[in-house]
Amino acid sequence: MKDKTLADALVDLLETGTEISSDDIFCSSLEGLGIPSGQDFITYIKSQIQHPEAVILLLSENYFASQFCLCELGAAWAMSHKAYPLLVPPLKYADVKGVLLSTQVDKIDNDSDLDRFYENLNGELALTSTNIARWGAKKRQFLKKLPDILSSLEKPTTVNLKDYESLKTEHDSSIALQDEYEDEISKLRALIKELEGCKDASEVKKIKREHLSGMSALSEELEAFKQAVRSLPPIVVYIMFRHYTGVPSKFNPWTEKQANQDAGSATEDGYLKFDDGFELNLDDPKVKRASSALCKLDRYIDGKVSDEVLLEFEEESQYQLSLSNRRLWKDHFCDQISRYFA
Repeated sequence: MKDKTLADALVDLLETGTEISSDDIFCSSLEGLGIPSGQDFITYIKSQIQHPEAVILLLSENYFASQFCLCELGAAWAMSHKAYPLLVPPLKYADVKGVLLSTQVDKIDNDSDLDRFYENLNGELALTSTNIARWGAKKRQFLKKLPDILSSLEKPTTVNLKDYESLKTEHDSSIALQDEYEDEISKLRALIKELEGCKDASEVKKIKREHLSGMSALSEELEAFKQAVRSLPPIVVYIMFRHYTGVPSKFNPWTEKQANQDAGSATEDGYLKFDDGFELNLDDPKVKRASSALCKLDRYIDGKVSDEVLLEFEEESQYQLSLSNRRLWKDHFCDQISRYFA
């Protein structure tokens, strides 16, 4: 009964667009085409479904929510009646393929599908005359008013399994996300409470580091060294990398011309010294601070980075976390040192 308006419009299309008479149509949802007064509901429907020439199925959300409609579908299938299913939006082919696996299903809101439905029905019923122009005109009228009819239909009170599972997944995800937020809020409250008791900036920094996750703490340490070398010329950072890895910084003036020239300029600016090769001038305040930050980062990576964080870093960066890896220096500290790579 919830699809009564749609059924009424379809019956009107059949009556006015074909030679089918209302006397030949049985539709339990419509007055005059359903169960006569005084007749037992179930008994009469059983009699009508015994030998129909064709069964038109309005496959809507309400249809699949109705146990009685599904019983009618089962009876039509069991008795091998010729069925003509019409798919009603928002249902799609995927929603009914398990029910009507080998049956042609036409969309009730599709112009070409309705023409195919008409031709197949006409061929099955062997109508005495056909008027294609009349059918086309009535079909266009039907399609024009169909959106309003569909929007007015009452929605089923039940939820299909697919929608239920989808909503349940969204609900479970929301609960899990809410739990994460609550946990994060608790951590932040604890952090705020500890910060309120700090005496100076060094204590603040220490407490913040203790509350960071492993990967976040590593990112902060990497960023700290990046800031320490930020004001140094790229050649000084490159020589600091070579010094860390134990590689002398003596550049060939022909094959390593750029590095040799830039190192010479950095020496003149006091960042480097030259004695059979370029070396860091640790008397320079900026170089000294950067060198100290490198030692601190080295100790942190060596002693405070867990195996889980190392693995996570490798998965994200696609290389190992090592200060001997020049890709780490290029990606995280100074991308301009790549100009000196052979």
